[in-house]
Parts: sequence; C-alpha cells; structure tokens
Amino acid sequence: MLQWTPDDHPPVFDSLDDAVRTDALERANALLVAGKHPTRALSIGISRAMDAAEGVRAVCTGTSYYVRAEPTGHRWQVAADDAGELDALVFDDFDDAVFRASELAREADSAVYIFGPNGDLLDRYEFFDGPSNQYTLTSCQDGWAVRGHGTHPCHETFPTKAEALDAARDIVGQHGGTLRIHYQAGGLQREETIAAA
Repeated sequence: MLQWTPDDHPPVFDSLDDAVRTDALERANALLVAGKHPTRALSIGISRAMDAAEGVRAVCTGTSYYVRAEPTGHRWQVAADDAGELDALVFDDFDDAVFRASELAREADSAVYIFGPNGDLLDRYEFFDGPSNQYTLTSCQDGWAVRGHGTHPCHETFPTKAEALDAARDIVGQHGGTLRIHYQAGGLQREETIAAA
C-alpha cells in the first residue's frame, strides 16, 4: 500500500512548515489506510493539518469542501471531507466550482480548500463565525476578477489589474477584511488587511 514519508512525498508537502508537514503526512497516510483515494487523502490531510496548526477546528463546525482540478486542468471537482470519489460535483468552469463550494461551506460554517492539477494548495476560504470577510483578486478569462468569499460574497471583473485592485480595495473597505492579490500566473503575490471605512 502507498505510504508517504518525510523523504518520499508529493511536492505539495514541501511548501508546508515542518510541523504542519509532519502532521499532514500522518493524517494523509491514515486516510490512505482507511481506504481514501490518494488525491482525496492528500488534500484532506493537508487541510486538516493546516486547520489544527491554526486552531481552526475550534470554530469550524462543519464539513470542509475541496475544489480540485482534474489532472488535465480543464475541469474542477467539488467534494466534501466525507464524500466518496463518485460523490464529487464536476464543473467545467473554475468560478462555478468555487462559488458552489463556497455556498456549501457557508451553510456548514466550514472552509473551502482549492487544489491545482499538481495537487498544490492554491487557496483557502473560511466561512465560520469570526472574521470571514475574505476577498481575492485573480486573473480570469475576461481580465481580472474580484471575488468575495466570506460574509459578503461578490464577483466582479475588470479589464486591467490596476482597475481591479482599485475596485477591490473599495469593495473590501465597505466592510473591512482581507484582500489576497494573486499574480497573473496564479500564485499569491501579497495579502492586504483593509479596515472598514
């Protein structure tokens, strides 16, 4: 049976802090032993280790949801912690997948974890009680998109990153929150905390 070790594991584990990596490997291996598919074990193990490191389980009451790119990167699956591989919802559009996962997580007071085609963790959105005004600025087919993932959901697109950034700061400033700004290639560029106006 496949087992991951500190010396033999998928590259996604390399981006984690040492303590979180160790915990994530243990959790992922336990899920493999329990019969989870390796992709599901990987994403659940990492997300649960990150939650534990940040004390999220104290406030996150529901089942977490996962948005995963299929290996081709052309379709996206939305699934829950406790769902089987066949229970995943499949979307052709990334935004549709994230929106549906966010709806489900908001109802469950939980979180959404987004994984790319290589298994790398791209982002995480939290929907439990407490500060949950999270927004992202990302490249999209029509230019740049500003999305609200927490208490105040939104989705607006702009032709340039500069226009999107100005609008995003105004949107976040209405309620206060965190704005995650991504590079065009998708990686996280920086995070800004913006107080309510």
